[in-house]
Amino acid sequence: MHNPMFKRYSFTLLVTAVLSMAASAVGGGEQPHKFLAGLRDQQYHDVALEYLELARNNPSIDKEFKEVIDYEAGVTLWEAAGFNRSLPGREKQLGEAKERFDKFLSGHGDHPLAPAARRYLARVLVGRGRVKG
Repeated sequence: MHNPMFKRYSFTLLVTAVLSMAASAVGGGEQPHKFLAGLRDQQYHDVALEYLELARNNPSIDKEFKEVIDYEAGVTLWEAAGFNRSLPGREKQLGEAKERFDKFLSGHGDHPLAPAARRYLARVLVGRGRVKG
């Protein structure tokens, strides 16, 4: 079945199920990072981005993880762009990754992940240049 509404509904159900399991399994510490890494490893970048947005307002997620949500979203978007075969789609994801890294750096310029964010930002800019080529 190639109905776009059916696909969107199915995807929404999948995201809801995965995030419900994550909410019950994730309490703090390194668990959100491990869960996010698992989603990325399986190339569930869309689900990972949904998880990050829900984690932002989840009281059971620790403050340290919430501080790096924009960084983690940037990394996720960067990785997703690498798998995207559509040039316009890749350009969009790289643009969103740039916005997330910029946002992270503007609020957390002295965070231990700031140097990594700057390196990713440089990679994003190079990637956007190649896409626009």
